[in-house]
Amino acid sequence: MTLSTLYIQPLDISYSVNPALFASPVGWAMGVGATLLLYVVEKEWGERRLVRFLRSARMATWLLGLTALYCVLGGSLPSWSRFYTTWPFILLLTLLLAHLALVVIHRLRKFSLQRDGAFVLTHGGLWLSLFSGMVGAGDMRELQAVVDTQQETTFALDRKRARMVPLGYSLRLKEFVTEQNEADGSPVQYAATVWVDGKLQRIAVNAPLAVSWDEDLYLLNFDRSPGSQVVTSCLLQVVRQPWKHVTLAGIALLMTGTLWMLTKRRRKEVGRC
Repeated sequence: MTLSTLYIQPLDISYSVNPALFASPVGWAMGVGATLLLYVVEKEWGERRLVRFLRSARMATWLLGLTALYCVLGGSLPSWSRFYTTWPFILLLTLLLAHLALVVIHRLRKFSLQRDGAFVLTHGGLWLSLFSGMVGAGDMRELQAVVDTQQETTFALDRKRARMVPLGYSLRLKEFVTEQNEADGSPVQYAATVWVDGKLQRIAVNAPLAVSWDEDLYLLNFDRSPGSQVVTSCLLQVVRQPWKHVTLAGIALLMTGTLWMLTKRRRKEVGRC
């Protein structure tokens, strides 16, 4: 398959749930609106049996168990099945987010740093990671750009929308290198040196280039000139993830809270000794 074929082939976007439904500003509005609604529910009816059950450990066990089971089932199916974009999985994640929000709001209403700090960080970080991942899927863009040695590239193809999108910077291939194993001569790495707005940058397989805080370039493929071993063009994937750092912040909060909880438990064990 040639590079040009990869570049123009259509993309199957027959999702059960279109991630664009959660794109900004809809995603932000859903998050803020749902959080305010859950705050009112917790404040006004927090001691009702149903609300207490929704924020209980039993509910957490059921939700985490069903999510794990769903992930195992989805992992056994081919990627084209779009298992993780089906309505049952989205509803399951929504219910898990609602549970986490209720638990955090309940603790924050009578917050004590020593007693609730680690708990709020752990559950709040998990909520932030899941929410940003779900909403961020609607804002994420994956573009493809063919970069060659003859001319600058300033546009990339958005396959989902079947249109060309301006990059905001220029790309031009300087050289393409195939690193080989000295023992048997087999290729071990592919790397491209690319002019990015006049600055030389290196992009390799599994070593993307961060163009900005929310945009990365990945090396996907390359093409040689006819009858020659010289690489004259390569295919780059442009990934725009505006929610990437929000997700990383959620993971950082989750890890901080987990370490805090482990430290507290360790101190209690030492104190008993």
